[in-house]
Amino acid sequence: MRGDDKSEIGHYVVTAHPSGSVLSAVQCSFLSANSRDVVIAKSTRIEIRQYQPPSSDDDVGGNTDANNNNSSAEDERFPLLLTLPINGRIASLSPIRFTNSSKDCLFFTTERGGYALISYDEQLAKIQQSSAAFLSHHSSPGKKKQDDDVTTTATSDSIIGEHYPIRTHASGLLTNYSTSVIAGGRRAECGPLAAVDPLHRCIALHLYDGFVTVIPIHRGYDVDTPRPSGNGGGGKQPPKGMAASLTTKPFGDAFHTRIEQRTV
Repeated sequence: MRGDDKSEIGHYVVTAHPSGSVLSAVQCSFLSANSRDVVIAKSTRIEIRQYQPPSSDDDVGGNTDANNNNSSAEDERFPLLLTLPINGRIASLSPIRFTNSSKDCLFFTTERGGYALISYDEQLAKIQQSSAAFLSHHSSPGKKKQDDDVTTTATSDSIIGEHYPIRTHASGLLTNYSTSVIAGGRRAECGPLAAVDPLHRCIALHLYDGFVTVIPIHRGYDVDTPRPSGNGGGGKQPPKGMAASLTTKPFGDAFHTRIEQRTV
């Protein structure tokens, strides 16, 4: 090795751009009841975009500078409203709507067997927007970041902080979800595959070779209720005489069904 090449040893080169490969995309009403949202799974993050219909002013002026304005027009009609980082590479993404809710929840799994059920919290989003507007109105443009931190601390009672307006209803590992564990089960090589029933009655998962795992969905679950203690997924059934508590968790206890084919 030449002497001038030794200076290259130890350099660590990474890309500064986030991952752009689309793994999955679904259309639902995630942000509000009447919104037309497209949820896109890109490796370790979720993007939520909302379709904005073109206005009559967009057609004025004909096709002047059409090639230069195509990208800007697409961003205006299909803007990015929210980006969520995920702790793991996303394997599947599906919307779920409960009976008592006018919006959709998102159920996703990761390649290492993680899962989560999330929903958009409009109240928290409004509080964050009002807090951001309060800060921008009372802060001077010439001040440094240290001054902004002091202002944030002084008004901490009316500021939520830099949190995502997301409510997590269930999360954990699929391998630890069910009370009935397959002894000696071999995990599927293709990773966890998930499919939601069109009537939102259950979730079918392919976790082990030769088995299909089914998770019942409690359609009477109230999305607006606070999350209970624990993972909130379901798992063990409640004690006798507490049948009403079934609706306090979104999912029931999972069960396994054997299939003839080892791979799906």
